[in-house]
Amino acid sequence: MTKLKTIKLIYWISGLCTILLCWANEFLQIDGFSISITDEDFNMSEAIIESAFIMIIVVSGSLAISRIERSMKYLEGFAQVCCNCKRVKINDHWEDFSRWVSTHSEIKVSHGLCQDCLEKVYPNEASRVVELTKKMKL
Repeated sequence: MTKLKTIKLIYWISGLCTILLCWANEFLQIDGFSISITDEDFNMSEAIIESAFIMIIVVSGSLAISRIERSMKYLEGFAQVCCNCKRVKINDHWEDFSRWVSTHSEIKVSHGLCQDCLEKVYPNEASRVVELTKKMKL
């Protein structure tokens, strides 16, 4: 789970806990214990209004976190790649592409050869490898 998803989950849990506390306050008159207020009846409309207000705050905050997450993915989507060795420029140093992808996303990298490169690198074995991969359904 990414850091922003964890933050969003904590945000939702804290919002729901706040709503539960509002309802507990209405049912149990918790605030009356600390400041010695006389008995009050349960106020359903106040509890509903407080819950709705808290949910509006939680939903708007969650939407803001989602917008930040999308913009971060967009910004992280740009990378300068060397056209020769395919390393990625991070700040002022160049890093291996597969290592960079693994650390900046949830993608696992596997290496292989496309058919064009296979024929260039291994011209004598290319047709045999292609046949084997078709048999193995790779």
